[in-house]
Parts: sequence; structure tokens; C-alpha cells
Amino acid sequence: ISIVGTTKPLVSGVRVTPAYAAGFAKIVSPNTQPALRTAIPTCGWRLAGLEITGTQPAVSIQYGLVWLGDGGWAGGGETQTSLAVVPRDFLLSHLFIHGSPTLTLQRCLNLNSSHTVLRDSYISDCTIAGTQGQAIAVWNNPGPLLIENNFISGAGQNLLFGGADPGIAGLIPSDITVRRNHFWKDPAWSRVYT
Repeated sequence: ISIVGTTKPLVSGVRVTPAYAAGFAKIVSPNTQPALRTAIPTCGWRLAGLEITGTQPAVSIQYGLVWLGDGGWAGGGETQTSLAVVPRDFLLSHLFIHGSPTLTLQRCLNLNSSHTVLRDSYISDCTIAGTQGQAIAVWNNPGPLLIENNFISGAGQNLLFGGADPGIAGLIPSDITVRRNHFWKDPAWSRVYT
């Protein structure tokens, strides 16, 4: 599957900004469900030139805008408990994934997929009060994973590996490359999201 949401050229190595993304197609979650979530197993997606966000009121928690794979928590109905069902072969480029002041967002992007590239994207405003939210979380991903040339901003952790036991017994995420990213926290968050 290839989903490209803009007619504007997307240049490899050029990171998008919110202004650049103004012409992107939008995927918006109106409730607590992800705007985009894979079924098990899913393979061969290319997503580019998209804005992904949510509009759920702040009284409810949006647990993730994009879920590639799941954590394998059987009690929660998740099924990623073996390497055979891990979603794989994703190219995510030139995406604008973000929260908003009225969205209580646990995390922007769950990357529990293998053979995944995230590049040239802008991930921001991943904020939740009372607990630690993440811009990107990885805990049930065998790798390889490349996170390159992105703007990444979350109130708790910008990028978290681990934080929960993987649903695949004995799995240790590995073969991970993180380079040329800009990690940032809004100073105004320090009194709100601690």
C-alpha cells in the first residue's frame, strides 16, 4: 500500500514543518481510537505527505494516534505475541503527526513493527497530564528500525524504548539506528506535564 497525500514534491533529507504540511491530506481520529492502526500482520506500507491528529475532547485519553503493531497485551485484546505476526516493511516519510491543546494524548506514534523507517517527519505536542506520555514508543519491535532526520517532541519522553514488557517472549528490540533528529521540549510544559 502506498499513501501519498500531497502533490508537492517530497524530497528525501528535507524535514517537513507544520507550515510545509498545510497542503497535506489529513487523517483525523474523532474519538479515542487511533487515526491509523495496523491489523496483524500488515506488510509493505509507504505513508508520505500526511497530517495525522485527533479531535477527542481533553476529558478522554487518546492512547496513540498511529499504532504500527501492538504491545502483545492479551488482556487488552492485543495479538502480537510471536515474530510471525509482527507488521513489517514500513516507510514513513514527511508526516506531520501531532496533538493539540485540547487533546489528551498518551503518545503520538507506537512503533511496534519491524523493518521500519521513519524519516523527514515532524512529531509534536504529544502531551498528557498526570503520567508520562511519549512522542514515539517502542517496546514490542524486533527491529530493524531507522529513525532519521525528524523533529520529535513529547512532554514525557521524546523517544522511549522499553517501558513495558514486550508481548513476544524474550524479545529485545535491536538493530535500531537513531540519527540526525531534533529532540525538543516546550519549556511551558514543565509546570503542566510533570
